[in-house]
Amino acid sequence: MMGRQISWWLALGALVSSMVLALPTDASAQTRRAPAAQTAQSRPAAVGKVEVEVLVVHATDNGQVDPKLVNLMQNFKRAGYTGFDLMSTEKASLAVGKETAISLPGERRLRVTVLERTATQAKVRLRIMKDGNKILDTTVSIPDGRYFMIAGPKYKGGALILPVRVKL
Repeated sequence: MMGRQISWWLALGALVSSMVLALPTDASAQTRRAPAAQTAQSRPAAVGKVEVEVLVVHATDNGQVDPKLVNLMQNFKRAGYTGFDLMSTEKASLAVGKETAISLPGERRLRVTVLERTATQAKVRLRIMKDGNKILDTTVSIPDGRYFMIAGPKYKGGALILPVRVKL
């Protein structure tokens, strides 16, 4: 019985070794042979910095929309406000593992940390802090060129909306 188990493991080892030796060594060949429905988790991490852009928008009920925000109006529909004023735009270029802090109205700070980067998206940790306390702490994967919306901190009769975009 013991001899059968050893020979089975040797046969399995030989099979696995031949499969490993048959893998392409060229990274582009691996990419060409990868299935189309490959998930982001199985994609290798990409090297390079991530450009992070954070818009600070004051949402109110005044009905006026800043012309710079017209392209984002579809994203603001669920906010429950009619007026949107762009207060500031903050940009940072971050390597994986690096963080930037952005001052927000109402004595708040947004901390943005790039946790991971692939060829198509970045995993980002977003934390809103006030007086040293966390108001929000979330981790999201944001596709290249797309926005993730943070909405809700109350501010001067309205609320802040923070569209966060990554560019790879």
